[in-house]
Amino acid sequence: DHLSSGNRTRTSWWITTLSALSSCSRSASPCRAGGPCSAGSFENTPVVVGNRAYVTTPFNTAIAYDLDTGKQLWRYEHKLGTTIYCCGPNNRGAAIHGPHVYMGTPDARLVALNATTGEVVWDNEVADPTYGYSITHAPLVVDNTVIVGVSGGEYGIRGHVTAYDAVTGKQ
Repeated sequence: DHLSSGNRTRTSWWITTLSALSSCSRSASPCRAGGPCSAGSFENTPVVVGNRAYVTTPFNTAIAYDLDTGKQLWRYEHKLGTTIYCCGPNNRGAAIHGPHVYMGTPDARLVALNATTGEVVWDNEVADPTYGYSITHAPLVVDNTVIVGVSGGEYGIRGHVTAYDAVTGKQ
């Protein structure tokens, strides 16, 4: 099974088999599938569950691909609420739990998407982005809890880690 964000063991070792790297899965990358490869830096690992891959882009787009066909299944583009964010345009990946895909955003939001349709299930402000708070890392899922921390120390913010119910989004 795939744990948290990616194919990771409980001791955080990332594993894959060479057979998982096929010409089809490579063709489903955002760069080969017509994605915005010139828009920022890609610092994430796609999350693969079954025959689907989920990837995020630097400017907060989550994309689902069918690995059997290489076709894009859906695309969600998060509209940034502020242009003040730490660390440049980075989104370091998604996490999966049951029917949901989770991603943090540079305007300090945690978004839950329906893994099948890409529709927003819930969208929470984790911290006030006007002070420089942002989320640049992939969320972590433990049991039924989605955990995120904030970035933005160069703006003088105080960091914190927050946990949310994976289904309801309640803190």
